[in-house]
Amino acid sequence: MTDTPIDYAQLGQELIEQRKWHEAASAFEQAVATAPHMVELWNNLGAVREEIEDFAGARDGFARAVALEPASAAPYLNLGSVLMRLDAPQDAVPHLRTAASLAPDFAFAWRELGRALELAGRPAHAAPALRRAVELEPEDGDGHLRLGCVLLESAGAKDAIPALQRADELLQDDTRAKLALGHALLEDSQPAAALAPLEACIALDPNNPIGLHDLGKARAEIGDIEPALAHLRAAIASGDPNVVEPSTQTLAVLAPGSLDETAESVLEARRNWAAGLPTAPRREPPTIPTDALRIGYVSSFFQHANWMKPVWSLVHAHDRDRVEVHLFGDNAADELDADYRPHRTDRFHDLRGLDNEAAAELVRAADLDLLIDLNGYSRPDRLGILSHRPAPRIAEWFNMYATSGLECVDFLIGDDAVLSPDEEEHYVETVVRVPGSYLTFRVEHPTPDVTTSPCASGEPFTFGCLASQYKLCDAVLEAWCRILAGAPESRLLLRNRADEASIRARFAPFCERHGIDVRRIEIRPGTDHFAFLGTYGEIDLALDPFPYNGGTTTTEALWQGVPVMCYRGDRWASRTSASILLAAGLDEFVAADREEYVSRAIAIATESARRDELAGLRSGMRERLENSPVCDTDGFARNMESLFEQMCCKA
Repeated sequence: MTDTPIDYAQLGQELIEQRKWHEAASAFEQAVATAPHMVELWNNLGAVREEIEDFAGARDGFARAVALEPASAAPYLNLGSVLMRLDAPQDAVPHLRTAASLAPDFAFAWRELGRALELAGRPAHAAPALRRAVELEPEDGDGHLRLGCVLLESAGAKDAIPALQRADELLQDDTRAKLALGHALLEDSQPAAALAPLEACIALDPNNPIGLHDLGKARAEIGDIEPALAHLRAAIASGDPNVVEPSTQTLAVLAPGSLDETAESVLEARRNWAAGLPTAPRREPPTIPTDALRIGYVSSFFQHANWMKPVWSLVHAHDRDRVEVHLFGDNAADELDADYRPHRTDRFHDLRGLDNEAAAELVRAADLDLLIDLNGYSRPDRLGILSHRPAPRIAEWFNMYATSGLECVDFLIGDDAVLSPDEEEHYVETVVRVPGSYLTFRVEHPTPDVTTSPCASGEPFTFGCLASQYKLCDAVLEAWCRILAGAPESRLLLRNRADEASIRARFAPFCERHGIDVRRIEIRPGTDHFAFLGTYGEIDLALDPFPYNGGTTTTEALWQGVPVMCYRGDRWASRTSASILLAAGLDEFVAADREEYVSRAIAIATESARRDELAGLRSGMRERLENSPVCDTDGFARNMESLFEQMCCKA
């Protein structure tokens, strides 16, 4: 009969080879009972218990081994590993740290330490351990992948990308590495670079929901909007809870910028996203206001002078006998844009650190008559404030280029140029209109002086656009290449924060199709705002993108003396520039359709009389604007105040 520890240990080993784990555990239990001082027996017992998922028993076995042999790395490593299986990574850390210090050249010990620190919610501490692991085993693709993911969480995408690139090289057809690399490049504002790994991920796994979501975002950011929406819809159709909500939100944001989308599909996309927001009953005011209306403006962008021109123009022009102004911002009071001139009766409310429900409570406490959202889908996550109905009446203005899709929004403020009455059936809000442009503005921050038109100085006629790359869809690039082909002595100047290589890659097939020398297209990198505005000094005529027009870029181009060629499209988003230009008396730059947009641009560039008119217009542009309705901010304020009174049933 077996009765020595060696016999029990040998039996245990034989049973392990036969994969009879429970019997092996019994054998080692008898072995340690007869020889409790033998470290190897406790280690073996712990390992067998771990195999049968008796993790508590395994922990006890490894703990005895540690106590018996505190100078050996293996028991610490085993104990730390099983503690992680017991969901106790914080308890595992000191044991694994000891293992790594006792065996500093053992990559597995560093890798396990890094994993424990990561699971314990300490990714910044995990990174050095994981980095040491890949230094010891530089061909370990999984190690590079884990390091990259930890760096992505703790240090940011830029630091993570080299590790993830190495992981992708080593792991070849591993979708995890491609997905992580693509996501990191996307987070680092490199959407064009993100395409290759994300497309490779989808080629390997066509229904990967996170890959579809990220590929949709990457394509949207480079202006490849129609395929982007198809990827997002596929991600939503997957039903994966990790992507349904963010993909639904992104689809709602992007839909108005796609020529393939209709008013009906935009409404559907936005309603689908809005359906996931919390709802609250409508608040009815107890009486019709008799004193000055308490108006609240909510925005996450009060600190951005270039965006806020129409907002501050209205706020400054308000009649404080009719309106009491409350500002609700995701910024500190001292971070308010320097263009804002506070009135003694104005009130600022800091929303930083508040979730939507708490922010709504702060708005509710102000006892407003009307809340006006200025965020629109530039901050869709903040539209949840509105869904809590913190004011008896809620309106959208300034930054909403289609229906919000939110039943809690009562009014949408526009003008006759951006929306016709027969289109209102695709809006959940009651659309109200001001005379002239709903984006009336004044410029109160420093800007460069207006310069002479480049073509008047003997330079080639220069078209230009300073809009973001995501607005430069295929139809825009096609139209611009047609313009360049029709005006063969002209050039095109672009400036935004996208990298030059990605923009050139987007242009390449269109240039080839129309026989355009790519050297006629100059691409400048992003820069500070004052220098950015100075770029207009090198542009004769700005070309508006479509269907997602410029707003801020249109007002900035005009202020720098550069007319903007646009056309009235089939939706609000593609009529924003027309609203501004018509109110400025610049009707000749508002084409009826895309064909006329192209032909008018060519005519201006190729006909000497038209170029001469352009040069004269440029020198007097600011005076023209200031004397036009588009800069009549006092008149605009009176019109808006009358609308507010009607909304609040005061008029």
